Amino acid sequence: YESPRSYDETIDYYRRYFRSRGGAKWRNIVNLPTIRAKHIYSTSRKAAWQGINIYEHRGRVRIYVIPKTPQVKTP
Repeated sequence: YESPRSYDETIDYYRRYFRSRGGAKWRNIVNLPTIRAKHIYSTSRKAAWQGINIYEHRGRVRIYVIPKTPQVKTP
């Protein structure tokens, strides 16, 4: 997805969102002059996603949702 907000506004939005709901932890991926990125990982077992990556490159902010892969039960 592409965010209509700036990188800082997008990060602030998701921080507020997950602060009120819980179930997420944050870490920096990279912080360079030309690219910034953060990773949010889910701590909830019930969530349908395992992570979200937020990147800024050349003024564009992208959001990548990493779905949780279903556990395959083997007999």
